Amino acid sequence: MRERIWASSCQYCHCEGRSPVAISQVGGITAKSQKIKKKKEKKNEITLPILSLNAINRSEQLYRVGGMSKLGKTRGYTFATVMLLLTVLFSGCARNAVNEAKKLVKNRKFNEAVLVLKQNNSPPALFLLGKIQLRLNHPIEAFRSFNKAVKKSPSYKKVVITQLLKFAMSMDKKGKDYLASKAYKKVLSLNENIDLGMGYKTLGEWYYNREEYEKSVPLLQKALYVSPQNDEIRLMLVKANMKIDRFEDALNITTDGMKISNNWEFRYMEGKLGYILGEKYYKDGKYDDALLMLSKTIAIGLPEVLKDDAYFIMGKIHLNRKNYKEAEACFNKVIELNPFTKGKIVREAGERLNTLKKMEEKH
Repeated sequence: MRERIWASSCQYCHCEGRSPVAISQVGGITAKSQKIKKKKEKKNEITLPILSLNAINRSEQLYRVGGMSKLGKTRGYTFATVMLLLTVLFSGCARNAVNEAKKLVKNRKFNEAVLVLKQNNSPPALFLLGKIQLRLNHPIEAFRSFNKAVKKSPSYKKVVITQLLKFAMSMDKKGKDYLASKAYKKVLSLNENIDLGMGYKTLGEWYYNREEYEKSVPLLQKALYVSPQNDEIRLMLVKANMKIDRFEDALNITTDGMKISNNWEFRYMEGKLGYILGEKYYKDGKYDDALLMLSKTIAIGLPEVLKDDAYFIMGKIHLNRKNYKEAEACFNKVIELNPFTKGKIVREAGERLNTLKKMEEKH
C-alpha cells in the first residue's frame, strides 16, 4: 500500500509501483541524484571558449572510437581537421573558412576543405566549394553550390559560368555527354545568350536522344551555324524536324546539304521527304505541289521502296484530272516495279487500269 501511494506521487520516472530502494537501484530520482543533477546544470553554464574546448575534446574522443558528432561523421578525417573545423565554426568568419580551405586544397586535402566550407554559407565559400566539388567529380553537388552562390550574390554569375563551361568542355572531350550536357544546360539557365560553340551540338543531341525534339531543333540549328560542313549535325537536324512534322524545313536543310556534300544520306532523305510531302499535298488537294514532290522521289530513285507508291499517287492525281494517258502510264509503272508480287498497291493499280480500258472501249 505504501509503495502504491508513493508511486502515484512520483513525477520523475515510470516506476510502476516499485519502492524507493528499488528505484534507486535502477537509476530512479533520489535526493542525492537531484543534487548531482543541479551540480551538472551549474557546470554546464560555461562560456563560449570553454564550450569550444569541450567540443574539441569530445571530437577527439569521437575520432578515436570512430563515432559521430552533430557536425557529421568524423571517421576518415584527422583530428587536426576536426579541430580546424570547430575553430572555423565557432569563429563564424567566412574569410577564415575560405583561407583555411585554400590551404587544405594546396596540400591536396580536398575532402577536409569541403568539410570546412560546408559550415559556411557565404558566396566566396560556396563558390570555392563548387570548384572543389567539380574537381572531386561531384557535379550535381557543385551545381547546387554555384546556384546558392549566385542567388546570394549575382556578381558571381560570370565566374560561375566560366567554371561550368570549363567543366563542360572537359567532359565533352572525354565523351561524357551526360555531364557535359548538364553543365551546358546550367550555363544557358544563367545566360541564354552565351555562345556555347560546339556545345550546342552536344546539348542538342542530348535532347534529341531524350526525344525532346522541340528543344533539340534550335540548339542543332546553332550548332550547324557554327559548323555548316558537319553532315552529322545536319542529318540530326533533318530527322529532328521530321519528328515534329516540319517536313518543309527538313527538305530545305537536306537540299542545302546536297549542295555542299556528296553524302548519299542527303539524297536518300530528299527522296523520302519528297514522297512524304507529295502524299501530304495530295491529301490537301494541292495536286501541282504533290506532282512536283513525287517526281523528285522518282528522279532520285531513293528510297527505292517508295518509287511505286509515288507512281501510284501520281496516277490517282492524273485520273482525278481526267488525264487518262498519264494515269495509265503511272499505273503501268507500278506493275512493272513489282513483277513478282501482287500486293495491295499492285492489285489497286490493276483495277484502275481495267477501269481505264473499259472507259476507252466505250469511247
